[in-house]
This record gives sequence, structure tokens and C-alpha cells, in this order.
Amino acid sequence: MAADSPVIWGIFQMGFPVKGPIRKIAIVCGELSGDLYAGLLAEELKKLDPALDLVGIGGPALRQAGARILLSPISGFGFSGVLRQLPAHFRLMKRAARTLLSEKPDIAVFLDNPGFNLRLAPLLGRIPKIYYIPPKIWAHGYSRIQSLRRHFNAVITIFPFEGSIYRKEGVPARFFGHPVADLVEKRKDDRDVFAPPGLDCSQKIIGLFPGSRPTEIRNILPMLIDAAGIVQKQMPDVQYAVSVAEKSLDDLVCQIISDNRQKLHVWRKHPYTLARAATLCLCASGTLNLELALIGRPMVVFYRMHPVDYALARRLVKLDFISPVNIICGYSAVPEFVQKFDRDELADTLVNLIKEPRDQEKQLLAFSVVRERVGPPGVSRRIARFLLNMDSDVS
Repeated sequence: MAADSPVIWGIFQMGFPVKGPIRKIAIVCGELSGDLYAGLLAEELKKLDPALDLVGIGGPALRQAGARILLSPISGFGFSGVLRQLPAHFRLMKRAARTLLSEKPDIAVFLDNPGFNLRLAPLLGRIPKIYYIPPKIWAHGYSRIQSLRRHFNAVITIFPFEGSIYRKEGVPARFFGHPVADLVEKRKDDRDVFAPPGLDCSQKIIGLFPGSRPTEIRNILPMLIDAAGIVQKQMPDVQYAVSVAEKSLDDLVCQIISDNRQKLHVWRKHPYTLARAATLCLCASGTLNLELALIGRPMVVFYRMHPVDYALARRLVKLDFISPVNIICGYSAVPEFVQKFDRDELADTLVNLIKEPRDQEKQLLAFSVVRERVGPPGVSRRIARFLLNMDSDVS
């Protein structure tokens, strides 16, 4: 519990101090994935209480859901990326603190982005604070538990095993499921047709998903293109399409494709449409891996960082896997290639996944485990009810 909060029990029945009804909630997020989840949560909050005053530091999804946007964030990726943006980072933090303090929300909900949120929270004084999608202290930076314990009243986790870690350290924690289930559910009846010009949809298609951040795309898309080239030599009829996560990334993706001199189609609509049409997905490690698992598409996961970032990460991160699919399953359910790959090994992996039903079936079996552990759709609504103190016994 935050050290300077009055002890008046409300939400949580375990130490969340809120006086009276919830009339204003602030939502703070700093990256594309966080904004998507913030938008889902804001949408459910507004459905439950249309009169609720929602304010936010976020992007288009949060705005579209009905929040009044106070500031739009910046996003650095990797240690070196953050360092380059530090001056802007601190300016934004000071503005965010002043703005949120003047708004006086009943609750501030922080999503992901710990580099920013853990520094902003102490500046907000007595405003009750919840961390939704808290830092992955079980992977690296366990010492951050001190800041969470001191400055946040509670956390809402997205992995089922996280709660016991936080509660052991004296931080109230609840798990309602992973909001990725809501993202997939929202588009389950998608009627978009995958038919880009110049692509024969009767042939096998491999989808390339290089991520949603510019630095990530610069590091990983060349790796995916190289992998596609390996398959092309053995299976010349296979076709390839690259998913562009948002319009602002289009020029970057097209430039990298041009630089690598590969014939690849660019898919500018929703990534799920490409995923459902693909025989196999080559993707950056991240939340999209869980989305593909819930959709039921076989995948191979890639990751590459700046060498300095990778050297630091190797020292800091305590994980056997990088893909959340493998982390949730607890074993290597989907292949991972980090920083570099052996071309022969990669060729065997890709061709077998395309040609061999048994290899695909193994992944599909693992995806059923993922589906069970992330929980059913309705995560955002359960959290919204909880925040509005409508259902303190939600589990």
C-alpha cells in the first residue's frame, strides 16, 4: 500500500483506499500494445458507467474509447533507444505529473512501460495507484519490487503465476486473465478478405510480423526476410507478405524490403487477416505470439537487439525463453531464434513446419494450453467492474 494513503478500505478489500464512488479515472500508457489494452479497458469502463470522467496519457485506442487525452507519450525501445530520448522523457514526465495532479483522479491506472511509470508514480502523491500489466520482475529487475510496494496500492497481473510473487512481497495482486483474449475475441467475426494485388492466394503464404516499434523493425525485419529467402530456395512457390502494424511504419518497412532486394507483398490491413491466411507466421517475440496462438497459427519466433542492448540483457534477464508462448507453456512449444541463426537448422525448422502436419499439430496442442492459461475473453470487463468497485469478489 502506498505509504501516504489514508487507510479507508474500498476496492480490493485488501487495502485499496478510495473514498466514495469512483467518478474519475486516469489511465497512463506509453506504447502501442499498452494503448490497445488501455482502449479495451476504457471502453468497458464507459459501458459500465457512461458518466465516468476518463482522462489519459495514451494514444489513438484510448482516445477512440472515449478518454480525454491529456498527453501523448513517447516510446524508446532498448537501453540505447531510451538513452537517446532521456531529455524528452523527463520533460514529458514532469508535464504528466503536473497535469494528473491538477485533474485529481480518484484512481490512476498505469499500464506496462515501467521505465516511465515507475518514475511518474512517486510524483503523484496521494492519488491511489494501480499497476495493470506490472513490470516482469520475475524476468529481470527484481529490485523494482521496492518501488511497486512503496508507490502502488496494488497490481493487476496478466500471467497466472505472477500473483504469488507480488503477494509474497507484500504487494496486493489480482489476476483476471490476459487481455490478449479480448483483442482476439473482438475480431473473431472479422470478414476481411486476404487478397492483396499480385498474390496468388491458392498458393502457400508465409506471414512476416516484424513488430510495432521502429527500432524493433530495423533489427528484426531483415532477419525475417533472410529466413524467407532460405525457404524460397527449397520451396519456390511459397509467397510472402509483411504485416505493417500501423501507417506510420509503412515507409520504414518498404525501405527495408527494398534494401534487402526481396519480392515481398506488404499487408496494410489488420494483421489477423494475414495470420489466418498464412500457413506459417515468422514473427518478432512479443504479445503477437499469444495472439497467433489464440488464433491457432503455427509460428517461428525471432529476436534481435543492438549488440550493446543484448549484452546487457544477457546479464540482466533470467529467462530460458523469450516468447510469451513458451514462457506460459514452460517449455519450447514454438522455435526461437535469437540474434542469429544457423541457416541449415532454420531451413529444417521452417520447411518441416510448412510440410509436416505433425509439427504443426504439436504447436496447436501447446496453443490449447496457452488458451487455458490466459483465461476466457471478458478480461477488460472484469477489471473495469473491479475498478468501479462493482464486484470486489471477481477472481
